[in-house]
Amino acid sequence: MHVCDTAFEILAYGGNLQIWMREEWMASLPSTEEACQGRVIGMAVALHGAWGWYKMQLAARPLRTQIISSSLIWAAGDVLAQFISHCESSNARFSFTHPAKHASPVSEEAFNVDWRRVLTLGFFGAAFVAPVGHWWYESLDYVVSNQLNLPPGSIKLMSAKLAADTLILGPVHLLAFLTYMGVASGKNLEEIKEMLRKDFVPAYITEGAFWPLVQAFNFRYVPVEHQLLYVNGFCFVDSVFLSWFKYQEDAQWKKWLLSLVTPKHP
Repeated sequence: MHVCDTAFEILAYGGNLQIWMREEWMASLPSTEEACQGRVIGMAVALHGAWGWYKMQLAARPLRTQIISSSLIWAAGDVLAQFISHCESSNARFSFTHPAKHASPVSEEAFNVDWRRVLTLGFFGAAFVAPVGHWWYESLDYVVSNQLNLPPGSIKLMSAKLAADTLILGPVHLLAFLTYMGVASGKNLEEIKEMLRKDFVPAYITEGAFWPLVQAFNFRYVPVEHQLLYVNGFCFVDSVFLSWFKYQEDAQWKKWLLSLVTPKHP
């Protein structure tokens, strides 16, 4: 009995020791609130470092940095546009498979990223948006500030830049996008002309409700060296819209917008 009692006491002590060690280990772990705070701080530090690296690259290699960032933004925007279009037709599962794999009923329900289309949009961001935007904002500031002698940060300066951006760059950008997408999809000259006739005005009207507000803040408060970066952030939204818009074909709302500016013959 004495031996058994001793063995039992040893086992009981060992169990208590394990419980004590487990409690000490749990107490040493951070609380849920502390863990969340740590993650937030870590993300903030990472973002601050990424922002510093981006500004350094922008100062050293401005055009190349804008080309890379614009291509990534437009490519990502097209992926989201494809997903939005897919969700309009079905509530389906998400898979990154090639669009050619659509044979079975199951695969027809899956969201399949069209990587050729993604690369097409990414190339537009790199080949047109980045170099044209880089040149435009620097030239616009030089002409409006120096040639027109408008005071920096004034309402007149902002209004002049906004008018030029809306009436010059807006139509040029939209015309280039629609023409490029027509060529990329294999359309001939007559088909591209017809597409521009149907799509240009509805797209310009729709974008006219978005970009002037964005650019008014841009020209009023954002330094010139960061204006293209600011615009690139909103270009993600714009790339989603334009990519989605391009593949709406003969949607009724496009016909309605076009009818608003089309002369009605008696």
